[in-house]
Amino acid sequence: MADKEKIMDKIRALLEKTVENGATEQEAIEAAKMAQRLMSKYKIQEITTETPETIDSTEMEISRKWQAYLADTLAKNLCCRCVISHGKNKTRFVVMGKESDRDIFQKMFESFFIMIYKGIQAEKAKAKEMYGHARDVETSYAVGFIQAVGDAMGEQCRALALVVPEEVNEATRERFPHLRKGRAISYGGNAAATAANRNGYSDGRSAASQKRLTA
Repeated sequence: MADKEKIMDKIRALLEKTVENGATEQEAIEAAKMAQRLMSKYKIQEITTETPETIDSTEMEISRKWQAYLADTLAKNLCCRCVISHGKNKTRFVVMGKESDRDIFQKMFESFFIMIYKGIQAEKAKAKEMYGHARDVETSYAVGFIQAVGDAMGEQCRALALVVPEEVNEATRERFPHLRKGRAISYGGNAAATAANRNGYSDGRSAASQKRLTA
């Protein structure tokens, strides 16, 4: 248990390296990737734990379309499942997983949300100056950035053999028996949106390729 807590303390410390807390975008993304690497060690140790963690959920409301895409991208790389729940007056996403994984997910989600939001504001200003409008720029930039981060985390996830535990998949199927595969997020095809998507991917990839941090 002591070893497990030490690893979790390191993961929590890495997840405090956010843009909001003064880290650069590159430092925040690399901290997230380092947390993901430590998760691999944690998973190996968890097999020998006498009392395994129970599966539960974390729910968050959606105010922007790309939030769901960010949630799904992070969840599948952090041993969780993300389900979009449509209500009468609001939409939210439900993240299924073990408590420690969901805690990591939530901190990482908040950090990336701030990072992307700031990038969107800069891209909108650039688009208005260059194209005279910023139609579809927000979603286009966000999608590009999230794709880049997802590619980087996915590569590492495969290298570490991190997968969604079957008990998480089973708990998700039990709670959402009629779950269907979601649709891919789309964005506008105007010049400003196309440039925003390209710039978002470039910014995300550039940040993700920064020199690795050490724990």
